[in-house]
Amino acid sequence: MQQWLNRLEMRLSGFAIPGLLRYIAALNGLVFVLALMNPAFISLIDLRPELILQGQVWRLVSFAFIPTTFSFIWAAFAIYLLVFFGDSIEHAWGAFRLNLFYFTGLLGTVIGAFFFDGPGSATYLNLTLLLAFGTLFPDTPMTFMFVIPMKAKWLAILSVALVFFVPAPPGSRAHVAIAVALINYLIFFGPAFLRNYRAGTQVAQRRHKFKAKSMPEDESLHHCKVCGKTENSDPELEFRVAEDGEEYCTDHLPARTR
Repeated sequence: MQQWLNRLEMRLSGFAIPGLLRYIAALNGLVFVLALMNPAFISLIDLRPELILQGQVWRLVSFAFIPTTFSFIWAAFAIYLLVFFGDSIEHAWGAFRLNLFYFTGLLGTVIGAFFFDGPGSATYLNLTLLLAFGTLFPDTPMTFMFVIPMKAKWLAILSVALVFFVPAPPGSRAHVAIAVALINYLIFFGPAFLRNYRAGTQVAQRRHKFKAKSMPEDESLHHCKVCGKTENSDPELEFRVAEDGEEYCTDHLPARTR
C-alpha cells in the first residue's frame, strides 16, 4: 500500500490542493449563511442520484459543502473540527495523501447513495476524518458532547459504535451504505491493521513455541512429597494440595485433607 501511495504521489502531487479542508470548511460556512437566508438553497446542492443522472453533476461534490447541522453553535464547532482535523492530518501525511483520502471518501459516499440508499450528506465523510485523526493521534485529549473528556482514539471508536449499533429499518441497506462511505479509511488504514494483527499472531506463536521448548520434556507439574511420584511416572494418579501447602498423591494424602 505504501509503495503504491508513494508512486501515485510522485506522479500526481502537483495536483494536490494544500489546505483542502480549510476551503471545505469555508464553503460549509458560506452554505450555512445562504441556507439561513433561503432554506431552499440546500435542495440545489444536496446529493440526489436521480437529479445527477439528469445532468446536475455538481451535486457529486457540492453536497460536501452542506453543514451536518444548522444549529449555530454545533455548526461552528463542526467547521472548526474540519479545519483542525484537516491541518493535523495534512501535517502528518502531506497535502496529496489528505486530498486522496478525502476524495476517496467523497466517492464512497456517492457510491453508497447511488447503490445502497445512503444519505445525501457528508456525515460519514466527516466521520472518516475523525477516524483518521484518532488513528494518527490516538492520545490527543478531546471531549464528547463538550462534557466528557476522552482520548481521540476512544472518541473515534465511540462514534463508529454509535453509527453501526443504531438499528436499521427492516430491509434497509443503511449499514452497507455506511461501510461503503468509510471505504477511504479502510483503504488507508486497513492494510496496517492486518499487518499488525498478523505480526501479533506470529509473535504469540513464537512465544508459545519458545516456552514449549524451554520446558524439559520430563518436567512435571505435580510431585508427591512422600513417594516422589509425578504425573509422568504414574499418569493415572491424582494429586492434591494439603493444608500444610505441600502436594501429595491420593495414596499418601494426610487424613484431614481426604
